[in-house]
Amino acid sequence: MKRHLTLGYAIAASLLLTGPAQAHDTTDGANGVQHLETGELSIKSLNAPTPWPPEDVISGSPVTRDLELHRGGQTVGVWEGGPAKYKLNDYPYDQYVHVLFGSLRLTDDEGHVSEFNGGDHFLLEKGFTGTWEMVTPYREIYVIATPDLEANGE
Repeated sequence: MKRHLTLGYAIAASLLLTGPAQAHDTTDGANGVQHLETGELSIKSLNAPTPWPPEDVISGSPVTRDLELHRGGQTVGVWEGGPAKYKLNDYPYDQYVHVLFGSLRLTDDEGHVSEFNGGDHFLLEKGFTGTWEMVTPYREIYVIATPDLEANGE
């Protein structure tokens, strides 16, 4: 059931992020609606750099930046890093991703490769083990269930 709910959130986020451009009231938060304009989020300033755990950096820069946009039942934010390659061990939660820019290569421990570029969407499933390689500077919008983040101390 959780997988279907997470996929539902992913589909909803995808529709929100990729729908047709329309004129709208730009007051964020009005009536419980927050507009997530991908163009603006591609250039928005993020928080101060935070290092990726050094033991999981295979190559490249350990520096990442993020900005949490919303925390409720789901947490939505913007994250960037790269070029770099990191090891992921038993990823702690399901995460919906919309790539704003850059190139990402995910390789699981069995050697299966998935590649994503600006405009692509994917779901990284809880328990994934493999590598997260940002081939170029990379930025994404993420959606994660807040209880899962909090259970992981985030």
